[in-house]
Amino acid sequence: HNPWRFEPFFRCKKQKKMKLALAKPYKGQNLKGWLMSEKLDGWRAVWDGRTFRSRSGIDLGSFRAIDMPSMRIDGELFLARGKYQGLSSRLKRGDLEGAVTFRAFDLPDAKGTLTTRLRKLRGVVSRVCRGRGSSCKVRLVPHKRVRSTEHARREFERIVRAGGEGLMVKKDVAYVPGRTDSWLKLKEESD
Repeated sequence: HNPWRFEPFFRCKKQKKMKLALAKPYKGQNLKGWLMSEKLDGWRAVWDGRTFRSRSGIDLGSFRAIDMPSMRIDGELFLARGKYQGLSSRLKRGDLEGAVTFRAFDLPDAKGTLTTRLRKLRGVVSRVCRGRGSSCKVRLVPHKRVRSTEHARREFERIVRAGGEGLMVKKDVAYVPGRTDSWLKLKEESD
């Protein structure tokens, strides 16, 4: 039984581009007090209340087996560390069975700081996954408070050593669509 219902790219209807927060590369800023999370090597996707959409607005489909909420959730379709090409191939074929999950990291339309939005998002994910345990296809991306820039650097190095792509650091402020100084990415190679 396939809980995902995705159409291959060549059949997807493109909508207008999503207005999402986009990270800038880290350039030596003091990160104390920011929030950090692993930068997942996945496919950026937003649940728009009816379907998943890519950043460019392509309709990626929806869950069949899970009752998703009627609100926008910003996140990433994710297979596993180092498996972006496999995820991309699956998405292009419309085949997202198995280990693919939606990793939720923000509520773009919710009021308040990132901490407030993450608290609301934790509740949303909890309701979506009620009774499903670890088999739930929706997961919350964990965030930690940065104690110092060195703390963020150590976390970045730990993630990269474990095969991850890098680190996202975000100011604890309201959601800002577009390229923003309040979201930074630390990667070994720049985009």
